[in-house]
Amino acid sequence: MILMHRDLMESPHEADMIVAKNRHGITGTAEMDFIGHNSMLRDRGKPSGFYA
Repeated sequence: MILMHRDLMESPHEADMIVAKNRHGITGTAEMDFIGHNSMLRDRGKPSGFYA
């Protein structure tokens, strides 16, 4: 199960992608940048690429 979380009051250009359940793998949180005018997310670990 993957959950998306954005705190609009504190950081409107950031989002968290939370892997809450993974049967055969790890769970955790990935910090993402939110590009609102394109409705896209960008991984902070890879600043050169854009990911949907």
